[in-house]
Amino acid sequence: MIQMMHTAIVTRASQFRVQTLLKWLLLAMVVISPLGVTPLPRADAQKPVYETVRCPMDAAFGAPVECGYLTVPENRRNPNSRTIKIFVAVIKSDQPNPQPVVYLAGGPGGSATMQLGAWLQSEITVPYDFVMIDQRGTGFSEPNLNCPEMEGKGFPAPPEDVRACHDRLIKSGIDLDGYNSRESAADIADLRLALGYESWDVLGISYGTRLALTLMRDHPEGIRAVVLDSIYPPNVNSIESIGVLMLSAFQRLWDACAADEACGSTFPGLDQIFYKVVTDLNAEPQEVEGQSIETGKPLKFIVTGDDIIDRLYLGLGGEDIIPAIPGLLALFAMGNYDFLPLVMGINPLAGNNHIPGRSMLQPAQPSEGDTSDAEGARLSVECSEEFPFNSKEKGIALISDAPEAMKASLEKIIVREFSDCENWAVTPGDPLENEAVKSDIPVLMLVGHFDPLTPPEWAKKAAETLPNATYVEFPNLTHGISDYDPCPDSILAAFLANPTATLDMSCVAEMVVYFQTQ
Repeated sequence: MIQMMHTAIVTRASQFRVQTLLKWLLLAMVVISPLGVTPLPRADAQKPVYETVRCPMDAAFGAPVECGYLTVPENRRNPNSRTIKIFVAVIKSDQPNPQPVVYLAGGPGGSATMQLGAWLQSEITVPYDFVMIDQRGTGFSEPNLNCPEMEGKGFPAPPEDVRACHDRLIKSGIDLDGYNSRESAADIADLRLALGYESWDVLGISYGTRLALTLMRDHPEGIRAVVLDSIYPPNVNSIESIGVLMLSAFQRLWDACAADEACGSTFPGLDQIFYKVVTDLNAEPQEVEGQSIETGKPLKFIVTGDDIIDRLYLGLGGEDIIPAIPGLLALFAMGNYDFLPLVMGINPLAGNNHIPGRSMLQPAQPSEGDTSDAEGARLSVECSEEFPFNSKEKGIALISDAPEAMKASLEKIIVREFSDCENWAVTPGDPLENEAVKSDIPVLMLVGHFDPLTPPEWAKKAAETLPNATYVEFPNLTHGISDYDPCPDSILAAFLANPTATLDMSCVAEMVVYFQTQ
C-alpha cells in the first residue's frame, strides 16, 4: 500500500477532498536499554538551534503566522553528520495562554506547511498555537527529497527512474539513512524545546500517526495528549497485507449496501456485480479518450478489470464518492461505459472545461517539480521501516481464498508494492520499528469505517497497547477525518480541551450512510 497511502493520503482530508471528489488519496539500528528505548541524541546537548525567517509561502495570512528553521544533524548516529534544516510554520493564537498543538502530516513525504492556507480557515486551530512542521526531506525543509524522475510515470515508477533519483540524491551528499520516523521524532522533540513549550498536544493524520506513535515511544516527555486520525501503527506489515486490506475494504462496502434498504434492494449482490465488471473488462478492455481533467491534455486509456479494482479501492477514500459506486458498477455490468472516462480521469467532452476537480476514482499524478509530496522521503522511510519486515510470498499466500475474479489482479498489486523498495537502497530498520508502541499518554483515535488505506483493524490493533486511548469509529467517513465533519471535530475539540474527561459521542450514532440509487 506504499504508493496509495503516500501519494493519496498524504494530508488532511479537507485539502484533498475538493468538493465531491477524492483527496488523492517508514530506521537504522537503535539501542535498547533495560528500561526501554535510548533516544537519539539531541541536535545540541544544551539547546536546539532555531531561527525565525520570513515565511516563503505565497498566501495572505488571516492570522499571525511565524516561520522558522530548526537546524539538526542529518544522521544523529553519525558524529560527523552534516546538518539539515527543518521548516516550521506556527499559526499564532490570539487567545490568552494558548495550548500548543503540533501537526504531523501524512505521507510519508507530505508537506504540512503547504496546507497552511486550509488550516488557517479551520476552526480547529483557533484556540491553539498550531505548529506545522515539514518533516525532514519534505516541503520547505532543506534538503527536499523530491523525485521528479518518478513523477507522472504511474505506479510503480520504472525501476530505472527510482534508481536514478536514489543515485542523484546520494551523489548530492544526502545520507538517506537519516530520513526515517525515529530521526523525525527527535526533530519534533528538539522543536518543542526550541520553541519554549513546556508541553504540547500532538495531532497526526495517516502516516503522521505513525510518527506520533514513534514520538510517544522515543520522546514522551512534554506530550500532554495525542490525536491519531486514520491510524498507521508500526506493527501492521502494510506492504504484504495490501491484498487483504483491499478485500476487507470492498467487503465493508458490500455489507453497507446490503444493510441499506434502498441500496440493497436496488443492487442486490453488489459484490457479484463488481466481479462481473472486473471479468468483463479483463476479457474485453474498453478504450476511453478525451482531455485530462487535471491538465487539459489529450489522454487515451485502455481500461481493464484490474484498473477498475484499483480505481474502486481508491474511490473508497472519499465519502462523497462511496454512494455513487453501486450505480456506476451496475451501469458497467450492463455494458454501459458512459462514465468510464471520468473514472479514469478523462473529460470525454474535449474542450469542455466545466467539469471541476479531479477524476472520480483516481488521484492526480504529481506534476514534475511538485515538492508537496517528496517521493525520496517516502521511500527512505518506508523502505527502512516496512519493507524489511514484509514478505512478498506471505502477501500472496494471504489472498489464497480471494474471489477468482480478483486473485490475479491482487497478486500483481502485491508484487508491485515491493517494486520501489527493491530499487531504493537504505539500511533496514531495527526490529523495534515493527513492534507495537506502548504508552499511557491520553489518546483520541479517529477512525473512518470505510477507510481503505488505514482501516479500523489497524486502529484496534494499535489501541491494544494504548490503555488510555479512546477509540471512535465513524460509520460514514473514510480516510482523513479531522476538519471535515462537525461530529469528529466536536469530539476532537472536547478531547483537546480536557484529555481525561468523558467525551460526548452521541453525534456518532446519528451519522448515516446514504447510497445514490438513481
